[in-house]
Amino acid sequence: MRHAFVSWLVENGKDLYDVCKLLGHSNIIMTQRYSHLGENSLRMAVARLEEPSEVESKVQLIQDHR
Repeated sequence: MRHAFVSWLVENGKDLYDVCKLLGHSNIIMTQRYSHLGENSLRMAVARLEEPSEVESKVQLIQDHR
């Protein structure tokens, strides 16, 4: 249950420092073993950067109507 909780936090972008404090680890080194779970989040963040933002899409739509 504890591992699932930590996995969920990290996969949803929670900062490892915050996770460390939530788990009561004495230092972040113990918490860093969960950092590999955040790699997918990083990939998704980069993928979102490559996609046009919602604002850019709306601006383009307005410009197309002119």
